Amino acid sequence: NKLIQELTNDDITFDDGLIKVLIQEDVRDSSHLIDIIKQESSNFPLIVIDHIGYFVTSSQYVYQDQSNILKILKRIANESKTSILIIAHVRKDVDDRVTMDDISGSASFQQDSTDVLLINRIRDEKKEYTLDAFIHVPKSKFYSTKSVCPIIFQKDKLKILGNEHVYHYDH
Repeated sequence: NKLIQELTNDDITFDDGLIKVLIQEDVRDSSHLIDIIKQESSNFPLIVIDHIGYFVTSSQYVYQDQSNILKILKRIANESKTSILIIAHVRKDVDDRVTMDDISGSASFQQDSTDVLLINRIRDEKKEYTLDAFIHVPKSKFYSTKSVCPIIFQKDKLKILGNEHVYHYDH
């Protein structure tokens, strides 16, 4: 139960051949990240990048750089038949409900992603986060984007509620 930054070499040397953990210090920049993913894409059915902002190093052209990285990752995923899950953080000062526009560099995510899932934490009347949240799918090539799945944050885990709790909306 450690944050990724708190992992030690002993924590990440466990290798059953199914998972490989790279931390920020293992990757120099976005081109190094892409090289690693190209090399490893045939070895793993899922690659998770948490979070994309760590690897976009240009401060002047951050959105263009992120867009270029996403296009390359999409091509790698298609060619290698590997899924790549890219985590992006939202901008600060977001209203209660996160939308695609709240993602930094959202235009490239809208254009180049197959599916986009947003996790929305619910706040109480004091604007403090509660343990309740929901997953919203604003973009999907395969599923309805007018569904919301409730989730509950619990100590050390996340509980996704069953299909009976999914609701649909019309806006």
